[in-house]
Amino acid sequence: MLAAHWGQPSPAFWTDNAAIINPILFVAGMWALLIGPINSIRLTRQLRRVQGNRHIEALSHQLLITAHELCPGLHLEALAVHPWRVNGDQLERLLGYRIERRKDSGVTWTNGRGAVGVCWETGQDVEADLTGLHVADEATFMAIPAEHRFNITWQEYRGTSRYWSIFVTPLKDAKGKFIGCVSVDCTQSDVHKSFIDACNHRQVTGLVSLLELALRDL
Repeated sequence: MLAAHWGQPSPAFWTDNAAIINPILFVAGMWALLIGPINSIRLTRQLRRVQGNRHIEALSHQLLITAHELCPGLHLEALAVHPWRVNGDQLERLLGYRIERRKDSGVTWTNGRGAVGVCWETGQDVEADLTGLHVADEATFMAIPAEHRFNITWQEYRGTSRYWSIFVTPLKDAKGKFIGCVSVDCTQSDVHKSFIDACNHRQVTGLVSLLELALRDL
């Protein structure tokens, strides 16, 4: 339209082709009117998702620091906090927090598999001393009852064998439906009882409640 106003490419061009150009300009204008609000809504949703994930990461950091302060003798680098969200038939790990760099297990956790999967299956807290899983070979490991090894295989266990204790608690929507969980992992072998006590402390459970609200809004 500005080009037409300034006579570009020429007045004759706009006059001679008005029957073609005007419908095109009309359609382009309508398209802009329709797509503009849609793009705005999409960008707003993306921004909210980014802000929500950052909020969850910040709460995870605060939870890790709090659990560490409540557990004398626990090394900070031994802890990791991971929020999880139900995504179809598996659990999706969200941004959590840990000091020590660790290789991901590469395992896809589903309902009933792993500590987080058992939390999903039962809808209850999982508090586990994993000392009994630290065995030398596959045969010994697979001889452990499946429910005591969280229904995982030797190969899956090898990706998580650095853990000595784990605490998992469910996150639910306003109607009480399981929507995810948060796991607190510990790679230190001599602090299980104080670690679990710290995870059950009201300061930690208060942060878990905030994570639950954040996951609902994600």
